[in-house]
Formats: sequence, structure tokens, C-alpha cells
Amino acid sequence: MASKLLVDELAPYAHATDVTLATGKKIAGANTQFKMTGGAASNIIETDGSGNLSFVTPTVGLSNACQFRLIADFTGAANPITNWELMDNPLGQGLLGTAVTESSGTFTYPTGGTGYWLIIFKSQAEGSAHCHVITDISTTTNNSTYAKAAEGRAGTYYGYCNPTAYYIQKVTDLGLDKVRFNTNYSTTTVTTHGDTDFNETTVTFIKCGVLTP
Repeated sequence: MASKLLVDELAPYAHATDVTLATGKKIAGANTQFKMTGGAASNIIETDGSGNLSFVTPTVGLSNACQFRLIADFTGAANPITNWELMDNPLGQGLLGTAVTESSGTFTYPTGGTGYWLIIFKSQAEGSAHCHVITDISTTTNNSTYAKAAEGRAGTYYGYCNPTAYYIQKVTDLGLDKVRFNTNYSTTTVTTHGDTDFNETTVTFIKCGVLTP
């Protein structure tokens, strides 16, 4: 004869620390019979790998994407490049989630921004003679010492070129993991173009993944 057990709480016996189900057993019943409190609609349950569970909002598609542009021309090398703005026109500009922030040429990831970020640095450069233009993405993991992470090169002969660098940065600490952008040239002075009304020299940030436990 089957038995029915009515309880308000399950707790481990004596000095045990866990309540477990025997191998091959399960809790059965309709979804109205077994419920967990907490969380919100469409949340999922996530484990930290140590047995601790929490309700989280599932990530669907991209969560963060933003673009900065240089707002004025400058001539010569720069390390780091400054004078950026978050793209604000024309109407319909793309901003997904919370944007990266910039101060004096240093870019900081937003709250909740740990994970993997695709960075695209495209320069619009103009040379007065034959030369190579070099663009660098430089990163730090201690908010102090920066190292070249990616480089783009392009040549020009009395004209324009668009050196572009790409990098995926792993961000584990928002206060320490940051990025800057530099430019240099060979043999002759180069002008890097920027404008506040449309994109010429740009930096694009796309969060493409989260950290795995």
C-alpha cells in the first residue's frame, strides 16, 4: 500500500549535510504539485559547480554592443588616441545593453561586462607621401602596464588607407582589464581623420561570450 508523506520542509538526518534521492529515483508529479520559490518568469536555475543554485536570466544572442568614433582630425602619432565619443547620431544608431566607457583614451567595461569582447579598431588615415600606417590595440590586466595585443597595417601613396586591427579580450576583472588604441606611421606624417557627425575612425565593442565557471 502506497504511503503519503506531508511535510513543510526536508532536512538532513542527524549530522548529515545533504538530502539526496536514491539512484534511479525521482520526484514526480504535475508542475502544480512541485514548486520552487524565488526567481522570475523565464529564469533558469544555474549551479556554481559547488552545489549552490541560483535563478538567473538566460542569455539569448548578444547582450552588449557599442561603437565609438574619433570626433576630430589629428596629425602624427598618438599613444593613446583620445577625443572619442560614443556614437550618438544619425538617429537609429546601434547600442545594445550597457556601453563601454572612455576616459582620456582608456576604455572600461561596464557592470556585468566580464566575458569575451570582440574589439575592432578601424582608422581612416591620410598620408602626404608613400608611407605605412600602423594601428595598435593595447590591453592591460592590471590597469597599469599595457601591451600590444593586435596590430593593423596599411600603405598609402598620397591618399587614404584604412588599417584595421581585431582582438578578442577576455575580461575577468572590470577594474583591471582595460584597453587603449594607438597609431603610428613610417617615413612621413599621417593625418587620422575623425568627425562628430559621422564615422571615420572607429572602435567597435561586441560582447560575444560569458565566462564559464
